[in-house]
Amino acid sequence: MQPLQDKMAIVTGAGGGIGAAICRQFAAEGAAVVGIDIDAYALERMAASVHVAKARVSTLCADVSEEATAEEAVVHAREKFGRLDVLVSNAVYDLPHAPLTAVAPADWRRTMAVNLDSAFLFSKHAIPAMEAARGGSIILIASQLGRVAGPGRTWYFAAKGALIRLAKAMALTTPGRTSVSTVCRRGRSKPRATCATSPPWKPRAPRTARSSAASEHRTKSQRAQCFSRARSPGS
Repeated sequence: MQPLQDKMAIVTGAGGGIGAAICRQFAAEGAAVVGIDIDAYALERMAASVHVAKARVSTLCADVSEEATAEEAVVHAREKFGRLDVLVSNAVYDLPHAPLTAVAPADWRRTMAVNLDSAFLFSKHAIPAMEAARGGSIILIASQLGRVAGPGRTWYFAAKGALIRLAKAMALTTPGRTSVSTVCRRGRSKPRATCATSPPWKPRAPRTARSSAASEHRTKSQRAQCFSRARSPGS
């Protein structure tokens, strides 16, 4: 049996390189996929590549920063495939490298709307649907650049760092059997998965500085196990 057989996933930013690759991989592992992107042509290319493998895929061309898009995507997924098990929040809006003083407020707000707000909006509407299907997995595509700083991309560092903290906060408040995790890429190396929670959810006691530091340095085996759980929600 395939790892994601009979599961259903929503992927935002599905027309881009990483998003399209996630859709193809999920489809290859047995999942049905709803891909969302504002670029209709890129969505068509992604869907065509998934159809080659005779997998189930549907697309929605819309702006992920709008709450109506998140609502429509969840309704569409449940009507088309009967359930929702996985959400991958991957949409990205970037700007040319520039100092902070050269960034227009409208551009800053747009980057936050797509890179951060969309994760909140899609999670908000996905969680009730996942709980109706006995839980699922929310995966926020972050970046190691959310943990470090660099010149010229303040909007990107800010949004990716916020995604990492958003996942941790959601892990403490998301009920039932829905898990929350982030995946961070480090340059050309393999992706790093950071597990934020696992079902059943229980309130956590305040962590000491020592335990907090330890949690940031998981072993490779723990990270691999976490990534596996994130991709394969319980049925």
